[in-house]
Amino acid sequence: MDNSVMLDYLAVTIKCLAPDDVIEKILILPKDKFVLNEWGINKYQRHYAFSEIKVNFNKDWESKMGVFIELRGQGCRQYEEYMKSNVNNWVTLMKRISECHSNFTRLDIANDIFDDSLSVPLIYSYCKKQKDTMRGAVERLEKLINNKN
Repeated sequence: MDNSVMLDYLAVTIKCLAPDDVIEKILILPKDKFVLNEWGINKYQRHYAFSEIKVNFNKDWESKMGVFIELRGQGCRQYEEYMKSNVNNWVTLMKRISECHSNFTRLDIANDIFDDSLSVPLIYSYCKKQKDTMRGAVERLEKLINNKN
């Protein structure tokens, strides 16, 4: 069995771009693939959807809430399919997002590791070094490690 590590959920709010620009300049996807829905989630009034890739926003997108991108598991897999056909990848996507006034609210990583190349203690040591930017991850890993002992 091969090891695999993949992004499995991405939720980020971008406050410096209009919804159309988020689709075309951040996600680098053609806007004509998206359908506008007149309802949203988490107090957003509407969203663009391209299968499981969602871009939520309000009529007044410049409000404090900004534009909310949500890619759940299937949305991440769908986005990866589009990455295969161009120079886009997760690293360049994260760089584009970071260049805007953005806030990552959730980032899940799924890993299937069948050898010792990535262990909980190794992840914990990395998170501990990056404690200021990893906030809750360190505490969750400490609980996980302590429950195993």
